[in-house]
Amino acid sequence: APEYSNGAVLQKLKQCLPGSNIQSLVNATKPVVLDSSQQKALINCLSQRVALIQGPPGTGKSFIGTLAAKIINENSSEVILCVCYTNHALDQF
Repeated sequence: APEYSNGAVLQKLKQCLPGSNIQSLVNATKPVVLDSSQQKALINCLSQRVALIQGPPGTGKSFIGTLAAKIINENSSEVILCVCYTNHALDQF
């Protein structure tokens, strides 16, 4: 299991209700409010070594990926590989 999979951020995220502001939990500069699908995707990303985020346009895939990368970067020494289908998606990420 990845070293961040038992971390405090993940455990607290699992306890949050969807729609809660998790700004302080993820050390963000702006409010962060996730719906239930986004919260499940983020927990999934932080619970295993490889995760896939997919969905229709505008559902927050890039946002969740960026948030997961931020949490992993700040809470572990893991190396992150990000693969994007388009250069535009990579630029957003």
